[in-house]
Amino acid sequence: MEIFLSHSYNTPSLKKIYTIGYENKTPDGFYKLLSEKGIRHLVDVRTLPRSHRSEFGKKKLEVGVKRC
Repeated sequence: MEIFLSHSYNTPSLKKIYTIGYENKTPDGFYKLLSEKGIRHLVDVRTLPRSHRSEFGKKKLEVGVKRC
């Protein structure tokens, strides 16, 4: 599994936060993993939401996550 649990709390009012990277993943594999793990929200925390891999730039991520 490529999704890493950052923090987990046993309080119903708090949500779990996971981190995920896209290196060594295809766009389809990335989105499939999000879907399989039930991830409903994706936050891009990059200072500059660009990538040397154009398929993971801001605009394409916005379109791709809507498919999940």
